[in-house]
Amino acid sequence: MYNMDSNNVKVWYLVYFLMGLKHNFHFRLILNLDPLPTNFEEDTLEIFGIQWVTETALVNSSRELFHLFRQQLYNLETLLQSSCDFGKVSTLHCKADNIRQQCVLFLHYVKVFIFRYLKVHNAESHVPVHPYEALEAQLPSLLIDELHGLLLYIGHLSELPSINIGAFVNQNQIKLFPPSWHLLHLHLDIHWLVLEILYMLGEKLKQVVYGHQFMNLASDSLTNVSLFEEHCETLLCDLISLSLNRYDKVRPSESLMSDQCPCLCIKELWVLLIHLLDHRSKWSVSESFWNWLNKLLKTLLEKSSDQRRPSVPVIQSRDPLGFSWWIITHVASFYQFDRHGVPDEMRKVESNWNFVEELLKKSISVQGSILEEQLRMYLHCCLTLCDFWEPNIAIVTILWEYYSKNLNSSFSISWLPFKGLANTMKSPLSMLEMVKTCYCDKQDQDLYKSSSSYTIFLCILAKVVKKAMKSNGPHPWKQVKGRIYSKFHQKRMEELTEVGLQNFFSLFLLLAAVAEVEDVASHVLDLLNFLKPAFITSQRALIWKGHMAFLLMYAQKNVDIGVLAEKFSCAFREKAKEFLVSKNEEMIQRQTLWTLLSIYIDGVQEVFETSYCLYPSHEKLLNDGFSMLLRACRESELRTVLSFLQAVLARIRSMHQQLCQELQRDNVDLFVQSSLSAKERHLAAVASALWRHFFSFLKSQRMSQVVPFSQLADAAAEKEYMEQLVKLTRLLFKLSEVKSIFSKAQVEYLSISEDPKKALVRFFEAVGITYRNLQILSDKSAMVTKSLEYLGEVLKYIKPYLGKKVFSAGLQLTYGMMGILVKSWAQIFATSKAQKLLFRIIDCLLLPHTVLQQEKELPAPMLSAIQKSLPLYLQGICVVCCQSQNPSAYLNQLLGNVIEQYIGRFLPASPYVSDLGQHPVLLALRNTATVPPISSLKKCVVQVIRKSYLEYKGSSPPPRLACILAFILQLFKETNTDIYEVELLLPGILKCLVLVSEPQVKRLATENLQYMVKACQVGSEEEPSAQLTSVFRQFIQDYGMRYYYQVYSILETVATLDQQVVIHLISTLTQSLKDSEQKWGLGRNIAQREAYSKLLSHLGQVGQDEMQRLENDNT
Repeated sequence: MYNMDSNNVKVWYLVYFLMGLKHNFHFRLILNLDPLPTNFEEDTLEIFGIQWVTETALVNSSRELFHLFRQQLYNLETLLQSSCDFGKVSTLHCKADNIRQQCVLFLHYVKVFIFRYLKVHNAESHVPVHPYEALEAQLPSLLIDELHGLLLYIGHLSELPSINIGAFVNQNQIKLFPPSWHLLHLHLDIHWLVLEILYMLGEKLKQVVYGHQFMNLASDSLTNVSLFEEHCETLLCDLISLSLNRYDKVRPSESLMSDQCPCLCIKELWVLLIHLLDHRSKWSVSESFWNWLNKLLKTLLEKSSDQRRPSVPVIQSRDPLGFSWWIITHVASFYQFDRHGVPDEMRKVESNWNFVEELLKKSISVQGSILEEQLRMYLHCCLTLCDFWEPNIAIVTILWEYYSKNLNSSFSISWLPFKGLANTMKSPLSMLEMVKTCYCDKQDQDLYKSSSSYTIFLCILAKVVKKAMKSNGPHPWKQVKGRIYSKFHQKRMEELTEVGLQNFFSLFLLLAAVAEVEDVASHVLDLLNFLKPAFITSQRALIWKGHMAFLLMYAQKNVDIGVLAEKFSCAFREKAKEFLVSKNEEMIQRQTLWTLLSIYIDGVQEVFETSYCLYPSHEKLLNDGFSMLLRACRESELRTVLSFLQAVLARIRSMHQQLCQELQRDNVDLFVQSSLSAKERHLAAVASALWRHFFSFLKSQRMSQVVPFSQLADAAAEKEYMEQLVKLTRLLFKLSEVKSIFSKAQVEYLSISEDPKKALVRFFEAVGITYRNLQILSDKSAMVTKSLEYLGEVLKYIKPYLGKKVFSAGLQLTYGMMGILVKSWAQIFATSKAQKLLFRIIDCLLLPHTVLQQEKELPAPMLSAIQKSLPLYLQGICVVCCQSQNPSAYLNQLLGNVIEQYIGRFLPASPYVSDLGQHPVLLALRNTATVPPISSLKKCVVQVIRKSYLEYKGSSPPPRLACILAFILQLFKETNTDIYEVELLLPGILKCLVLVSEPQVKRLATENLQYMVKACQVGSEEEPSAQLTSVFRQFIQDYGMRYYYQVYSILETVATLDQQVVIHLISTLTQSLKDSEQKWGLGRNIAQREAYSKLLSHLGQVGQDEMQRLENDNT
């Protein structure tokens, strides 16, 4: 026996729903097991407040039970008319929840009765039967009638009143839902449980059950099978209608990022339907889930609704195509849930490609006008389906039929910034990077805005071909290759515009990346031969970029580049020859030629830097075209060619060092040794080619009377040619002007002339000291002018090294020297004449464009160089801000921007890291704590922390909060804390203690609070700081009502440090308590008063007096 009273029902029901046991029931249903093996085991049970005999109630009183069921439904519907204000919500929630529990309990009882107690009777038997058995034989038909009547009574989900999916939350953090929420979820329960009952009835009786009271809409007798199918169809229509309401509020660009279901229970119902219908289709002649859904979506797509059945609700959509894509993509993701409702990525997913193929054909039909914004959304859905399902070559074929006819389109959207091929075609490397994003496994979530529909098509192509080749070998690739290759012939190639040619290269680069690179590259060369000379002239730069992109791909895949290199280098030789014979006056022709030549030079450099090994074929890229080019170059062009030479030499040197190390290892076998020797010969061949084509020109330049300033700067920045630099340093230090500066500054310099780096540092310091010692204004002005002449176009020589892959040592030297310059010449930069250069230094070195792009990581060598030199910059800029002749808001803003950028970048990953004290911002404050201007630097740091690192976005805490709190704590430990800093930072610290529950954040915020309170005690005798009291008073007013427990706990911590601070807040605390009680209107809040009394107990006699006043207060 199991007497299930109302309390037991509530406990059982809550466990069932909160633990998600609906999936477990579904699992037992499919396996034909007892739905609830541990329930309904006693002789009697209570349903709808009445005791019933468990084994006979449904037979003897089925009509009465279903009548009571409908009555409960009516009671729940009447609750919707009650006003759902906060005062009544708890009562309404309990009533609605109780009704829902009773109704669900009854339907579960029906299932259990069918499984355990219902007997199958032989209708043809003429043996007299017991009256109970006669009633029992009629029960299945009666259940069909009652269930049908119940479904007619509740109607469609889409007809329910508007539902508030959210919930109220009371003081005990218990969610309270309005009656409309309970009504929706009861309807969901009924719809699903009716399906389960009908399924169980069919499984139990193994025959068709006819209803007696109702006919279906085709005037046929109602059966369990027809009712099951009609209800499935109606329920799917309702779910589609609910999804349609969501879709109508979603932008195409956010379609896949928005959830299809307004509630998790609706999502759960989708999953249950999928499993039930697919299981049913496997063991009987019935339709699978996808067939059901496809049938309904087809009616949605039909322009005429005449063919729809009257039982099916009319569903209309402003965008039926887009909605069909959207819902299929979301529903396909539900297949990842197993029968227990647990996500299982390894689970075999049933695909729906046949319908999607038809949908795709409708989407790109030429009869209608195809909008790019719609097409992007459709293809994004298709790409997502390719992730879920097995590969399908047919969709690639369908899409290629469309895009092969529209290759000349830019596929842009007028209201979106253009991010398409024009940007990706800037260089061969960017072309390859675009291709890599197309075939990577995880695509950008913001694909709609970042990529054109053509790019998304390339993503689909790559994904399908990769998956198909993985499972079926090379055959799918041959199919795709045949389809694509057949669309390109001479006429089609001649029809391509510049945009079309860009799309052409993107397509074939992708094919080369995912399949046979040599076959694809060879075919591209054959196709380009179809182009006429006139076309090639206008589009030659793009064709050269495409050639070079294939060369780079060869190098990255470690494929021999011989064939491509020979053809491309011959074209380079021809253009270099034209460049040599062209006249300087023919600027347009020279510029056109130089564009092509620079594409080749930059591309060959990338090939050398990308290649794992250098082979004889690399030598073909270095022909006598370079000899001709060098003789024709002007200085800016020459700089590019010589930078290329340096990069190639550096690569050869690096490879040679690696080879030498490998050859020197012990126990190198003969095969490896011969392989290494061959690699060494290849390096020698490439170096020999460089010698042949570059040496004679370099030798002539060395004998020239003109100093090649840019090359000298290159050498200095990369610490090359050290012997020449030492000689140059000796000569410079012999100049009378240099001697005069060192003499006036009283700085020793003779011992450092052999070390160029130390000499330059000492020179910067000497110039700064000399300027500071000057007293006459005209002398100071002349010194500023002379100092700027010393620097010249210093940034002109630095910039090329910031955008290239350089050695870490070169960057360390560059940033370190400029940091010393900024600090040593701070007073010079404070003049209006020199400030412009300082602005440029900050923009170039500390705030370049890449730093301002938060989503991008800075190169590790650059970040390391900035970290080591940042204290020098901050100290120098701070002095400039304090001593500037014309105070500049822009300079202060720049200082703030620098601090904001690098506080976060140099925070450790964990707040427990011991070397937090080595943070460059803290080092800048620590090393010069005695210098008066540094107080303004600390002020700026504190302002930045408050504005950028302690700001909450809504209720979400700032990112990396624990680390920034650790930083603030270290700041307080290493510097003297000022009351101004406490005013700025304490509100944020208190907010962390109230709103954030993370243990390490709590601990660090508490330590910060303790340091601040102790710091304010210094200098204030007995009275607490007025500013500190003001901060706490505002804190109480902001959070005292809602978070009184946390506020009192925080103030207890404060009281242990300084009782007087909290004593001065008693009046504010008491008033906050009274305001809170008055607002809620529920009399005295006992819990809040107990917490307040605990705080007052820490305040001595003053606290006891206040407790007594509160007790005696009768208001």
